[in-house]
Amino acid sequence: MTSRADTAIAVAEPDARAARQLLTAVLGTGRVSPNDVRRRLLERPPLRYRNALDEAVRMVSGGVQSVLEERYAVDVEQAHGLPAGRRQQPVVVDGRALYEDVVYDGAGARLTVRLDGRSHLQADVALKDRRRGNAAELAGRASLVFGWWEVSTTPCVVAAEVTTVLLRSGAYLAANTCSRCSGGVVSA
Repeated sequence: MTSRADTAIAVAEPDARAARQLLTAVLGTGRVSPNDVRRRLLERPPLRYRNALDEAVRMVSGGVQSVLEERYAVDVEQAHGLPAGRRQQPVVVDGRALYEDVVYDGAGARLTVRLDGRSHLQADVALKDRRRGNAAELAGRASLVFGWWEVSTTPCVVAAEVTTVLLRSGAYLAANTCSRCSGGVVSA
């Protein structure tokens, strides 16, 4: 019998990026644990995309929960030399623990980045988002919100905006441009 972890790493994607995103999406469902996949990758290494699959497991273990969050980590943070934010950080709002997608406190900035996927169109999720946004403002935190379109089509603009807030907060950055940038990321 084939395990869920074996099925998850048996990808037939056209390239390593697509393989990493597919495994990220599968792991994001919670039906397969990153530890099970990690163990199977060690016991029975796949012939293709081993590094990409390892990276997907590492990213999900570090808090990435969706392909949108993977794209932000890779196309915005990594491609532009931004510090890796801490992911899925709890914040208490209205007496409940909610989770922020990315925070940059470790980089010296009180900045929260929220990544809004499809579920954010649901009324209860939208309400939680507004409450988290208000709580961030009341706590004196900068907050940026991006959706699929911005992250997937204009990651350089997203990086420029994040860079602007990080620099304004006094964070030290070694930000750079990526191969898709037409200018510098610092000119938001």
